Amino acid sequence: MDQITTDLDQFRLASLAWGPTADASAPLAVLLHGFPDTAHTWRHLGPALAEAGYRVVAPFTRGYGPSGIPADGSYHVPALMSDVLELQAALSWYTLFNQLPALPERNFDKLVAHLWRRWSPGYDATTDLAHLAASLPTTERKAAALGYYRAQPRQWQLPSRYRRFAEAWVGSPRVPLLYLQGADDGCLDARWATRVSGRLGPGGRAAVITDAGHFLQLERPDVVNARVLEYLAEEAP
Repeated sequence: MDQITTDLDQFRLASLAWGPTADASAPLAVLLHGFPDTAHTWRHLGPALAEAGYRVVAPFTRGYGPSGIPADGSYHVPALMSDVLELQAALSWYTLFNQLPALPERNFDKLVAHLWRRWSPGYDATTDLAHLAASLPTTERKAAALGYYRAQPRQWQLPSRYRRFAEAWVGSPRVPLLYLQGADDGCLDARWATRVSGRLGPGGRAAVITDAGHFLQLERPDVVNARVLEYLAEEAP
């Protein structure tokens, strides 16, 4: 059993954790205690779920130490629901979090800074976050960026002029493709490259770049540039 802390909008949340909590590909189980008990009430179920392959997090809900006291002083059930959704987002369940109305926009700056830290550990994203802030300065712009995630489960809303691409975007590549992934990618498990390699078709290639996370083109530009140029030279007619 480990203990982790997560900075939420209103307070710092402490949680007991079991299993591969850093593995975003593992299913997440969030166990909530009630009154009058604590997160320790899950000390038997937590390890059992972890043994079954889950990453398990049992938060000390707002007001229960070692979690903090919420700044807004709210102990309403909707406040607890918001805490759980923020926790899920912090644990890389950002796709689900981004489906919510308004909340992702309000927490946008904190969310994206967290994702850069989590997805590319050790990389200083200060410049990149400044570029992002300049590109998405308003709530309308932030909502547009989040719209990529909100659109995916709503395929029935796809405009007719784009429907001819609906199947192609989730199918196997029809042309040679180079797939590069960082070994320390905090968004996608690096083992994903092995799965991808079997679907690339003739001329396709997959490689894992060491000492790089999700944004490997920024973390190891020399290596990525060389790999891309080499591949293009090989595929040139």
